[in-house]
Amino acid sequence: MNKVVVKLENCYGIKKLDRTFKFAEPNKSAYSIYATNGSMKTSFTKTFDDFSAGRESCDMIFTDRKTVREIKGPDGNDLNPASIFVVKPYDEGYSSGKTSTLLVNKKLKDEYDKIWANIKALEAELLKSLVKSSGRKDADEEVSEVFTGTSGKFLDSVQRVKGEVNDGKAAIFSGASYKILFDEKVAKILGDIQPELTDYIARYNDLVDQSKYFRRGVFNHTNAATIADTLVKNGFFDASHAVTLSGGGGKSEITSQDELKTVIEGELQEILKDEKLRKAFDKIDKKLTGNQQVKDFRDYITEHQEYIAELASTNHFKQKIWIDYFKAHLAEYNNLVKAHDDAKTELDKIRNQANKERTRWADVVDIFNLRFNVPFVLSVDNQSDVILDGILPSLSFEFKDETSQKTIKREELLQVLSVGERKALYILNILFEVEARKDLGEETLMIVDDIADSFDYKNKYAIIEYLKDISEISGFYQIVLTHNFDFFRTIQSRYIPRDYCLMVDKSAGGVSLVKADYVKNPFKHFLETLSTVTNDAMLLSLIPFMRNIVEYTEGEKSANFCTLTSVLHIKDTTPTVQVKNIKEMVKNVFDKDIKVGDENKNVADLFIEVADTMVKNTKSLSLECKIVLSVAIRLKSEQFMIDKIADPEFLKSITGNQTAALSDKYLEGETAADCIGTIKRVNLITPQNIHLNSFMYEPILDMSDEELKTLYKDVVSLK
Repeated sequence: MNKVVVKLENCYGIKKLDRTFKFAEPNKSAYSIYATNGSMKTSFTKTFDDFSAGRESCDMIFTDRKTVREIKGPDGNDLNPASIFVVKPYDEGYSSGKTSTLLVNKKLKDEYDKIWANIKALEAELLKSLVKSSGRKDADEEVSEVFTGTSGKFLDSVQRVKGEVNDGKAAIFSGASYKILFDEKVAKILGDIQPELTDYIARYNDLVDQSKYFRRGVFNHTNAATIADTLVKNGFFDASHAVTLSGGGGKSEITSQDELKTVIEGELQEILKDEKLRKAFDKIDKKLTGNQQVKDFRDYITEHQEYIAELASTNHFKQKIWIDYFKAHLAEYNNLVKAHDDAKTELDKIRNQANKERTRWADVVDIFNLRFNVPFVLSVDNQSDVILDGILPSLSFEFKDETSQKTIKREELLQVLSVGERKALYILNILFEVEARKDLGEETLMIVDDIADSFDYKNKYAIIEYLKDISEISGFYQIVLTHNFDFFRTIQSRYIPRDYCLMVDKSAGGVSLVKADYVKNPFKHFLETLSTVTNDAMLLSLIPFMRNIVEYTEGEKSANFCTLTSVLHIKDTTPTVQVKNIKEMVKNVFDKDIKVGDENKNVADLFIEVADTMVKNTKSLSLECKIVLSVAIRLKSEQFMIDKIADPEFLKSITGNQTAALSDKYLEGETAADCIGTIKRVNLITPQNIHLNSFMYEPILDMSDEELKTLYKDVVSLK
């Protein structure tokens, strides 16, 4: 990914952006972009996030505008969306989907999978037969639900009933049609006919109690059929033995299986011929109308009325049928149970070892704990499940204060953490994603959006160092966006080359990314430039910087400080300060000879002249231009207020914060809303733009060109 070509139009406020990002390893794999609020940062991030997630982008305000979104790789084709990893400023709900890959121990996993492969193969054989018998494609899930009440427990269910399956009793329900008896639509109507079912079952039980041979709960047609099959299997009749049935005041001797079955069937049919039972069935039958599934059920129980009594407990009946299905496929069933039993010891041994393993996940946690300052330690509750079964990790957090510690869950932890600490927890998930991508060898373009906001300095620098480490990983590339100039300047000093530091230049036509000027020490740059060429804007911009230095070296009472102050405010001496005075001061303070234009030019007048030129210029304003424009705004507004107040004695009484003092006095008698608004904007904007030094000049960079130009024009037009 040595090149990413971005072409955007009407994407969340980005009217237009065309930019090619060229990457080169090892030390040119990251760009940083400084973007003032509202210029493009969030829109850029959201657009890339859409692209990575396969969502369409749009302009959310001007929805009728056509959106263009092209993000292409060096081959001219769309970048692989999976290769883009968007890191938002904060996303409380984010968790890496690749965390489990960091917990894998391949050797243990291979051993575990080999054992389970045999078990799963035998399970598949049994399920194939069960699907055929039951007519249910989801036989495994149905068995799990019937025997455990939950899904995914087929093997547990099989193990649970191995005693019943191997009890030697006949599988009398192995031929039952599970699909017809327990169809979802049938289940709904069974609830509606419950009274009729209850009446039928009550009469049926009475008849069993009155039967010649059957006894409810002891010996019914089901038990009798089971006994008959058992006797045959054990050669009872072949050995010339006989069965004696007592009932009706006499005894009957049975000497063959057929004779026993005839007696049993005859007794059952005698019961089913009962008039009251038949009428009870007719009531059920009349209600079994509607869809095809219900009609099939009606036809089926008409032929198998003995099943109706079993419907008194539907789930118990289901269990009986499944157990008999297992019996019908006893070889497959027992093969599966034996394989699982034989493997238990080895599987437990592997699982215990998995719980003891130190994995790459632990390495990432160590990185986090070493770099970031947070009051908790992370652990995984289900490490063996993650390693062996691919289940998502369940995390616990050990929270510590000065005297105690307690293990809590993530939801509880979030309630007690500060904003910065919650963001640190978010960063941990970012680490998991990055390290997993690294281990998997996935080429990745990271879009990093102001990730260090709300961090203390230690954690902010920890983030920067980690981003630096990532930039050194082959196949990882970054575009780091921020509106924090200090962060922007810091990452440039730590790992991003100067040529890869960009600033947003926003105009009516769209957005462009230009090489960042003055990332470090603009004051030094101004001096060096002026030593060889004339530049009025840089000369004038030196004044607030130089005044700051003089304040610390000579004090506020010094002649130099007073002279510099008199060109930043309207003073009695303002008309007397000329360019040559500033040139001489630079020589005295910094031992630097600089080139200037007209040495006899009044400095205050030069501020206004340069500002007038800048307002007419359509090019974006550089730092020195913004400083000049800010000072010119102040000078113009102060002169306006002094003229309006017309009180020399009041002016002499001002000892500090002159602009604010003048505006307070002026606003006492002013009623024009436009004038009031303009003066208030001057007070709001210009102080932070003028009282600056070589270490703190972010506020003026954040100020938009149009805002400064408009304010200057408004001040000039004050009357």
